[in-house]
Amino acid sequence: MEPWQSWLVVIAMAIGTFAIRWSVLGTSASRAFGPHVERALTLVLPAIFSAIAIPMLILGDGAPTLHDNGPKVLAALVTLASALIRRGYLLPLILGMLTLHATQWVLRL
Repeated sequence: MEPWQSWLVVIAMAIGTFAIRWSVLGTSASRAFGPHVERALTLVLPAIFSAIAIPMLILGDGAPTLHDNGPKVLAALVTLASALIRRGYLLPLILGMLTLHATQWVLRL
């Protein structure tokens, strides 16, 4: 496949996915959603993040394992605890990253 063909595929996919999303969200912008739908939409981002983060925590080399994932699990627990204590995303994110890097640094010593 030539490079221009690859770019053509990427552009076509971008336009296609945008059209699919817009057909649902763009056409319903003038309508009000019910409270159950509003509540469900607020849970989409945490669900997506969990779907991305959990496999990275428990999978190592393709097989489920917690071996050598201690710093990641500890950082995830610190992030979760700080998110439950204080609303917002910046402080839990910073605390989780600091915990991960500090734990990895200490274990290298």
